[in-house]
Amino acid sequence: MREAVEEFGPPKDSPEWLQFFQDLYLAERASWPEIKAVAFDQIEKHEAWLLSECERIKKRLSTFDPGTAGDAGEEAWAKLLREMLPGLRVVTKGVIYGPKAGQRSPQMDIVVLDPACPSSLDAGKEYPLDYVVAAFECKLTLSLANVAEAMATKRTLKQFASAAAHSGATKPIIPYGILALSHRIENKVKRPLNSVRQGLEKTLVLLEHPDEMLDFVVVVGEFCFVARKSVNYRDGESAAHVVGCYEFVDQDPPKTPPGANALGWFVLNMMQRLTLVRRELESSVRFHNVMDDGVDDCSCGKEWPADAVFSAHLLERMSRGIFDPEVLGYENYLD
Repeated sequence: MREAVEEFGPPKDSPEWLQFFQDLYLAERASWPEIKAVAFDQIEKHEAWLLSECERIKKRLSTFDPGTAGDAGEEAWAKLLREMLPGLRVVTKGVIYGPKAGQRSPQMDIVVLDPACPSSLDAGKEYPLDYVVAAFECKLTLSLANVAEAMATKRTLKQFASAAAHSGATKPIIPYGILALSHRIENKVKRPLNSVRQGLEKTLVLLEHPDEMLDFVVVVGEFCFVARKSVNYRDGESAAHVVGCYEFVDQDPPKTPPGANALGWFVLNMMQRLTLVRRELESSVRFHNVMDDGVDDCSCGKEWPADAVFSAHLLERMSRGIFDPEVLGYENYLD
């Protein structure tokens, strides 16, 4: 229906065109099953609150106290994550240190911790990698430079994971990304989403390992990018290959499906990643599993030989559907 209207209907972006899609948007939502309606109602309440916090922070704090404005933005995201992850500890401003001497991350805006992490570590705001479940950079207004800086931080976290693996640990690399309340990406030719997409794609081709991909880039009410990694076994080929690409939700109603929600897509994927090590979150994944409408793939991906990413032992086990902790977060299927 949407495709037919776009091809044969009123001129694109005309009042009649927009009204049709607005009516279609409301009709589609009215037909949703109850669980989907409830899940989206919850997400949209969180979304509205975050956007109102963004406005409040910009009006009251940004002009005369940028530092406090940044702290307020971090606290807004921390509050959301504490509600979404009640069994985990969410702290603001922390440094992660790896298993080798001198391995320290830049300061993270938010660190999600295993509940077993001693609260005494909060005084120094320094946390060993083993206690860290996820980490995020928070921005009141996202810029393309922020994305580049976050990519560098993710490479640091990948080095921590490699050092841990060499020491005998089997902890998967922690999810890391950017959570933004708004953006300041201006381009007369490209939409902000396309600027971020091209930046991610350009960096992707330079990465030496798929675990260096930035897991999330979120701007509330606008868009969300999620890294997707898979181990593929092509028919007739004995060697596997690893594919990395970015999927995204473009939240631009009424032009996009009513179920396309950037915050919801982030929450679902965050829960899925964390469930790999925190099984108690499985019910939350099932509840948010309806947040998968309007997902697109970026046009650019990258392949790595699987034997350059995983050991022969891990590859043999993956070919039999057995996933060890080192490879959690990778999908596994036949082309």
